[in-house]
Amino acid sequence: MNSLLERAVDAHGGLDRWNQFTALEAKLSIGGAIWSSKQQPGLLINVTYEIETHEERLTTDGFSGPDRRLAFRPSMAIRLFSNERELGTAGGSSQWTHPRSPQR
Repeated sequence: MNSLLERAVDAHGGLDRWNQFTALEAKLSIGGAIWSSKQQPGLLINVTYEIETHEERLTTDGFSGPDRRLAFRPSMAIRLFSNERELGTAGGSSQWTHPRSPQR
């Protein structure tokens, strides 16, 4: 671990403390003129991000609408759901389970 990373980790409780966390959740609203200029006002308003800290997994509830969920897993795909129905996929493998499934 390089010295800057080591200092940052130590300042926040150390590596043992970090390893105790398995997931993080953040509820955010991200706005500004940039989204309007891109014809996407409100794209990231009232969005919930969930990450798993020991695996590369991200889900975003509310992405582009209150009934939408975006899910990412590396080497699999990015998938967009609306009311549990898949709306689209970008890249990756077809071997993938719904982000709310018990196998998660």
